Amino acid sequence: MNALRLTALTSALICGMAACSNDGGTAPKQQTAASTATGTQGAVFSTPSDTTPVASGPAALHGSVILITVTSGAGQPADTSHTSPISGARLSLSQRVNSGGSVTLVPYAQTTTNASGAFSFGSVPSGYYVLKAEGPEGASYKPAEAYVVTSVNDIDVQFRLVTGM
Repeated sequence: MNALRLTALTSALICGMAACSNDGGTAPKQQTAASTATGTQGAVFSTPSDTTPVASGPAALHGSVILITVTSGAGQPADTSHTSPISGARLSLSQRVNSGGSVTLVPYAQTTTNASGAFSFGSVPSGYYVLKAEGPEGASYKPAEAYVVTSVNDIDVQFRLVTGM
């Protein structure tokens, strides 16, 4: 095999499925893993949802926060299997008030997770909210947020905060 074909084959093997650009042989850019939130269908969103109808009564809002330690592989998040609950993670809940096209966040409540990473806000009045999760004081986890609409009575939000990379 000639040297040119060997170089091309080696480059292709190193890049693998990562998005390698053909810009003269520079290494692929490191991708940063993001913290995420998922939750009850129709109540938890990744972007604001001010058009989803709200329920008439209060909603029980609860969930958990876990830590995902990410290891790097060819510039990409590779292994996210190392998970553990985060005790003492800080959660803040703010109501989104839309008045004349201008959105204001009004602080509603704060809490921290228990030893098993669980949290609860109890009964939350009807409305649109932003729920933000951060690591314990002094921790360097990437924060995450979820947009919550009290469209169902029982809302579960699962945060996965990332460290590593």
